[in-house]
Amino acid sequence: MGRVHGLLTGGTSRDSSYWNTLIYRSDKVTIKNYKVINHRPNSGYNQTDGVDFDESTNGLLSNAFLYTGDDNMATKNENATGTINTKNIIHENNVCYSNSGCAKIGTKNEGTSMDGVTFRNLDVVKAGRSLVIDAVDTAVISNVRWENVRVENTDSLIDLEEDRSPSWRTVRTPQRSVTPTSPMSLRT
Repeated sequence: MGRVHGLLTGGTSRDSSYWNTLIYRSDKVTIKNYKVINHRPNSGYNQTDGVDFDESTNGLLSNAFLYTGDDNMATKNENATGTINTKNIIHENNVCYSNSGCAKIGTKNEGTSMDGVTFRNLDVVKAGRSLVIDAVDTAVISNVRWENVRVENTDSLIDLEEDRSPSWRTVRTPQRSVTPTSPMSLRT
């Protein structure tokens, strides 16, 4: 397995047919000044995530505008074997508009751990769920921080899922509890 290191500065990605920008099994990938503009139906979602770090480490998404039908930013662990456990991912200075989740961990959080995910200085213009952890798989999720989040319009400000797995897939883990351990500062 090769590890990707990289920097993407600027650019616009439009109308993907699935997850727009997937950073998969990579280390030290930085994306700055990036725009994602996807098809956004009037209701529901259509699997057009904005930027997802999946089984990646030491990543940064900064100064992005994310207009999506599904999740704006979803940090994931896709592989149950824990090939690479997601760690040290920072999302900062981003503007989000979504039918679904804005700043999310999951829906896939397999492997053994997901550690050090930070969402900081976000403007949520619209989201179905603003701050989300879907902890229904095997990974232990720790050191998650949401800092300086401003929310204009949302159906659910904070959504911690621990016992309701998605109806569209099978989950491998028994119920577990989610206990927030990091300080959270919200301004609405």
